[in-house]
Amino acid sequence: MMNGQVTLRLLYEMQNNLRLKEALKAKLARFELLDSWILYKLRSGNDKDAQLEHIADITSCTATDFGPEWKNCNIPITSSVSDQAAALFGSQCFTKGDVKVTIGTGAFLDLITGERCYASLKGMYPLVAWQFDEPIFCVEGAAHDMGTVIDWGQNCGLFAEPSVSSRIAESVTDTNGVFFVPAFSGIGPINDHKAASGFIGITPSTKREHLIRALLESIVFRLVQLSETAEKETGQKLKILKLDGGVSRNNFVCQFLADASGIHVERASNPESSVMGATYAAGINMGLWKTFNDVIKFRDVECVFEPNRENFLVIRERMNTWLKAINRFGVWYS
Repeated sequence: MMNGQVTLRLLYEMQNNLRLKEALKAKLARFELLDSWILYKLRSGNDKDAQLEHIADITSCTATDFGPEWKNCNIPITSSVSDQAAALFGSQCFTKGDVKVTIGTGAFLDLITGERCYASLKGMYPLVAWQFDEPIFCVEGAAHDMGTVIDWGQNCGLFAEPSVSSRIAESVTDTNGVFFVPAFSGIGPINDHKAASGFIGITPSTKREHLIRALLESIVFRLVQLSETAEKETGQKLKILKLDGGVSRNNFVCQFLADASGIHVERASNPESSVMGATYAAGINMGLWKTFNDVIKFRDVECVFEPNRENFLVIRERMNTWLKAINRFGVWYS
C-alpha cells in the first residue's frame, strides 16, 4: 500500500486485531513500512533477536506521520529515501520551483517549495522532499492510471507493443472527436473515486489510430491537470517539466505534453531517476560530493521537447471537451 494509505489501515487493525492488541499491551509490536523493514534487515542480518532502534526514512514519515526519523542514528547507512523523493532528487530538482514528473504505472508530479510546507487545497499534498540539515518540502500530485492505460490498450489488441503506440498516434492529426477517460483508479486531482473509464465520441468513421491517440492524449490531459493544480497551489509558474519513468520514453506523450501545457519538457537519458537520487544522497552524505553542484555534471539530457505555440489553443479546446467527458463518466459507481 502507499504510505498515505496505511495510517487508517493500521488504526483499524489496532482496534480489531486481537493478536495485535495483546502485542501492543506487552510492548511486543512494531509497525514497519517497507523502508523501515529494509533498514532493520540490513542492520540485523539473520539475527531474529537483534535489539535495534526503530528507524525510518523522513520522506516516508512525512506521508504517514510515523517516525522516528534516523538523522542522529550512528549506523553505516548513508541514504534512505522513498521512491518519488528519490526520483525528485535524481532529476536534480534542487531549488524552489523545480519540478519532475515520473510517468510509470501511475504519474507523480513533485514540485520543490523550499523551506515552506504548503497546505493542500486543490488535491495536492505536502511532503518532505529530503533532509540533510533542515528539511526541504515539496507538493505532490498523483494520477494513478498512466502505464496501466497503455497496458490495457495492448491487452485489448489496439497495438502489439507499447513502443509502437507513439508512431500510430502520430499517424493521424487528431482523434476524430473521440475521447478517453482514464479512470481505472478514479480521477484526480478532483478526487472522484467513483468515476468510470471509457471512450466517448465513437462514430462509424473512428479508426484504431484514433482510439490509440485518444488513449495517449488522455494521459497528457491528466498531466496538464496536475501541472496546473501545482501552479495554483503554490503560486509558482512552472518552466521545465523533467520527465522520468517508462512512459516518458513515448515521444508522442512528451511532445503533446509540451504543446498542451506550453511548458518545456526535458527527458533524461536514464529513466531510472529514483536510483540516481538515492546514489546522489549517499554520495553527498559520505563526502564523495560536497555540494549539489558537484552532481550536476552527471545529468545527461536526451531530449528537450519545445512547446509548439500554434497548437496550444487547438489542444486547449480539445482538453475542454475532454473535461466534459470527465463529467459524463464521473460518479458512475455507487
